[in-house]
Amino acid sequence: LAPVAFFTYLVASIAETNRAPFDLPEAESELVAGYMTEFSGFRWSLYFLAEYTNMIVVASVATTLFLGGWLRPFASVRWLDFLDFVPPLLMIAVGAYCVLRAPKQPSRVQQWFMLAVAGLCIALALVLAMPVIAPVIKPSLREAAKLFFAGIHGGFWFLLKVSAYIYLFMWLRFTLPRYRFDQLMRLGWHFLIPLSIINVLLVGVAMIAGTYFHLHGWWLLLATTPAALIALVAALLILAAEKQSETRPDRAVPSDFYAG
Repeated sequence: LAPVAFFTYLVASIAETNRAPFDLPEAESELVAGYMTEFSGFRWSLYFLAEYTNMIVVASVATTLFLGGWLRPFASVRWLDFLDFVPPLLMIAVGAYCVLRAPKQPSRVQQWFMLAVAGLCIALALVLAMPVIAPVIKPSLREAAKLFFAGIHGGFWFLLKVSAYIYLFMWLRFTLPRYRFDQLMRLGWHFLIPLSIINVLLVGVAMIAGTYFHLHGWWLLLATTPAALIALVAALLILAAEKQSETRPDRAVPSDFYAG
C-alpha cells in the first residue's frame, strides 16, 4: 500500500510547492509582474529560499513516512549489513573524483576548492568509518559505537534520501510539460482523491486483518496489493475513456466564424 500513498504524496507535494509541471500559480518563465520580477537582491533571494525550504520540508516528511527515515535500506536484513560500508566508501569515491578533476580546472582558485572538497570528503569518510571499524579493532567500544553509528549513519542516510527526493523534483521539472489548470483539477478530483480513498479503506482492512485474524507480512501484501492495482487500472481506464470521448468528432464544440 505504501507505493500508492507515496505516489499520491509525491504529486500533491509537487503541486503544493508550485514546482513544474504544476507551477500554474506562478508560471515562472512567463511572469511580467510580481515579486519574481519586481524584487532583486536579498529580497528576491528570500522568496526563493522560502520555496526551496518548502521543498526540503516535504522531502523530509516523505523520507520519514515512506523511505525509512534515517535507517539504511533493508535495515532488518542481516545479510545486507555490508551496506553499512556504503557511506564511507561513497565519500572516498567523491573525494577521489575531486582530486582527479582538480588539475583540469581552469583557475587556481577552482583547483584549491576542489582539493578542499576532497579533503572534507576524506574527513567525513573517516568519521563514517569509525563506528564500523572501532568494534572490530577494540570490542569494548561496541556499545559506544552503536550510539555513534545511529547518529552519524542515520544523518547520512536521511540526507541522502532527502537529496534523492529533491532530485526527483528536478527530474520531473526538466522532463514533463506544464499541466493546464483543468488537467490538474481532473488529476486531483478524478484520479488522486478516489485512489486515496480506496487506499485508506485497504489500509483499514489490513489493520483489521492484522489485529483480529493475525495476518501479517506477505499475507497482507497478497491480499491488498491486487485490490490497489485494480483500482489504479480502473482509474486509468476511466481517464482514457474521458479523453477519447472529448476527441470524438460528434462531441466537438462548433467554431465561431465571427471570432477574430
